[in-house]
Amino acid sequence: MKKTARVALLCLLAVSWGCGTNPDRADPAETSEASSVKDVISTLYACLSFPAGGGPDLDRYASLFAPEARSVRVNKDDSIDRFTLDGFVAAYKARIAKGEITSLRESEIAAKIQVFGRLAHVFSSYTKLVNTLDPKAAVRGVNGFQLIKQGEAWKICAVIWMDERATMVISAKYLD
Repeated sequence: MKKTARVALLCLLAVSWGCGTNPDRADPAETSEASSVKDVISTLYACLSFPAGGGPDLDRYASLFAPEARSVRVNKDDSIDRFTLDGFVAAYKARIAKGEITSLRESEIAAKIQVFGRLAHVFSSYTKLVNTLDPKAAVRGVNGFQLIKQGEAWKICAVIWMDERATMVISAKYLD
């Protein structure tokens, strides 16, 4: 009887793996949606980045967000800054106007994307160069994005980010 139960269990597992319950086998619709979500995140990084003498594309940046979106920054001293979309844009423009940011190059290192219907979560590791092109001065960090599909477009509802520091190093699993 035990052998029969084991065979039945193995058959059940084999059938379920064949029916798409294997987490390593991507659903084609989810793969397509993840690609669209990735495009939004890539555009976000491109919009924030600008060379010396230039400026970010903040109108395009704002178009990536739902109107009620929120942003949260965890600072080096562990304080937290919270922003509405308009508040973030105003704060970023103010830092540029004061000369605190004269150039920025931010790009994704790796991303973990999860999609469920109209919901998406992205854990995106990034590298950024602020006021320099020297790769030795690069800062890494992690953005956590929440997105919702509105009509045919993915919109960012929330983003929280934190730069890496000596006491908080990005795990290798988020870098590939």
